[in-house]
Amino acid sequence: MDGWRLQSERNLNVEKLTRVVPTISTVEIEENAHDAFKRYRASYPIAILETGGYVVLRHADVSRLSEDPRLCATGTAIPTHGGITQGALFDIFQRGMLTANGHDHQRRRSAISRAVAGEVIGEFRTSVRKAANKLIDGYHQAGEVELGSDYAGKLPILALAGMLGLPDFEVSAFMRDIDQMNEFFRPDASPAAIAEAELAAKRVQGFLKALLVSKRKGQSGDFLSRYLAMVDADQDVSDTEVIIQLVQLIIGGTESVRAAMVAQTANLLSSRAQWQAVCENPALASSAVSESLRFEPGIAGVVRL
Repeated sequence: MDGWRLQSERNLNVEKLTRVVPTISTVEIEENAHDAFKRYRASYPIAILETGGYVVLRHADVSRLSEDPRLCATGTAIPTHGGITQGALFDIFQRGMLTANGHDHQRRRSAISRAVAGEVIGEFRTSVRKAANKLIDGYHQAGEVELGSDYAGKLPILALAGMLGLPDFEVSAFMRDIDQMNEFFRPDASPAAIAEAELAAKRVQGFLKALLVSKRKGQSGDFLSRYLAMVDADQDVSDTEVIIQLVQLIIGGTESVRAAMVAQTANLLSSRAQWQAVCENPALASSAVSESLRFEPGIAGVVRL
């Protein structure tokens, strides 16, 4: 009886919460997310998202909850919620460091965090510049560019391909597969897009598996070789987990960058004076990037259970 009464009280509390907490519609967010959150933030600490889940609206609450031990990384909750309980997409969540907690998070993160050291950041910057120059040279010849899919979508993938040491003849297929895999992580992905993302994720993981074999045979001294050397020394991460950490690195290094670049350009173009100031004085670019990342980052939020 006590258990029944407790469950009844919980159900009543949920019903009360649903009546009090407002729901933010997808239309409101698409029209102007900043205005929507500001409007609800004045009266409510949290809101229900029409697409599912809750959003915490106030900075102090976000800071407090980020350190609350009752909250944890999502594990496999996101794909399971969408009806995916196995496969290549599921493995990204099940075996990745960003979606893991406790010891699994620590051991998966250790080697790759040490491998992404200062020298790797320098290598990556060089790779980004090389990729950007190559793309821009092509746009000069064509006379136009579509920012979202053609530049912001391609640049981070090309830069990562350079950092991973991909042969030139494999880059096009790599770019196509990454773009298709990333469809799963975009809003309102259709069942057809998710099916394509699953196949693309399988190809990406197979490609990385073959790349690991080739890297272990050589001594190139690049990022991937250093990462594998640290993994082999630790002997605490399986080859499958190595591949998934690289996949999460690729997803985080492509989707968020693409979104941030588009948002940054749109925000600057909405204020022509600021856009013109950056165009006339390239020294302002760094501050413009930092402010844009603060105002509208490429990652929508920190998801927790």
